[in-house]
Amino acid sequence: MSVARRRGTRAETAVVEFLRTSGWPNAERRAPAGARDRGDVAGVPGVVVEVKDCARTELAGCVDDAGREAGNARARLAVVWHKRRGRGSPAEWFVTMSGSTFAALLAEADVACSGFPGDDASMADETIPREQVEQTVAGLRRLLDQVADGTMTAGSGTVARLEGAVAALEGLLAACGGAESGSARMGEEVP
Repeated sequence: MSVARRRGTRAETAVVEFLRTSGWPNAERRAPAGARDRGDVAGVPGVVVEVKDCARTELAGCVDDAGREAGNARARLAVVWHKRRGRGSPAEWFVTMSGSTFAALLAEADVACSGFPGDDASMADETIPREQVEQTVAGLRRLLDQVADGTMTAGSGTVARLEGAVAALEGLLAACGGAESGSARMGEEVP
């Protein structure tokens, strides 16, 4: 194996391990597939990750390659995760993407976070049936219980996200607790 290939393998493995400990337990290295390549990392649904560890990275070419690989994988997002000199952890490396990928990422984040107090783009006119919120909380608690009793495994990042979601939804339920109407209005001011 060439020196460049060993460096690439080490970088891909480091990114996979970082993703696994950050809540993506199914992340794994993907075998190269030539013209039908679908990125270096699998297990992050809808995202192609191209990993680079080289002295000089040609960003435009790498982002273009990741975009082609996203097309092969039918993925929504394509990123290049490149090693930062002097930094051992992928948490400190750089992730580069096209402007369109960044806009798609922002759109997904807006959908995930809209409706929370202080959000200028809140869904003030939208309502969520209280029963639906309660069922979601119950489902998330069951997942956390399964992780706690060992019947399911999850990285610490996933557990933290699940706990954060439960806390946020319980906060919404508490804020709307006085309403007997059976629904919670998003974006309402809490007295």
